[in-house]
Amino acid sequence: MAEAARRSRDRRLLSLAHHIPKRDAWQLPAAVVDSLAIEPGQRIADIGAGTGYFNLYFANALGNGGRVFAEEIEPELVVYVQERVSRDATPQVISILGKRDDPCLPEPRLAWLTDVVSAECNGQRSL
Repeated sequence: MAEAARRSRDRRLLSLAHHIPKRDAWQLPAAVVDSLAIEPGQRIADIGAGTGYFNLYFANALGNGGRVFAEEIEPELVVYVQERVSRDATPQVISILGKRDDPCLPEPRLAWLTDVVSAECNGQRSL
């Protein structure tokens, strides 16, 4: 039970860290998504999705027929995005646990990376 409570706390802290107040003002997600000329029904890979900040914007642009593959290598973030899919009612977002050297994605039409930094996993660097 203590482990589950810690993971829940960690997801809340991650959410707070990634959803900085007024983030929309400096990151301009709606303008970014508009600039990508996304069409309904497309498939997008959000590589290094983090807490899924862009996923709601992608899902709205894609409509019900599209798919957002929200890839992340951190299991806690994958769980967080899955919870967010339910909360945001965005079933077109699919949360995927990738590997350091393989995002484990079906073939997307557009790949998106933002705020992805180099990470160390088991002594090996990625990105």
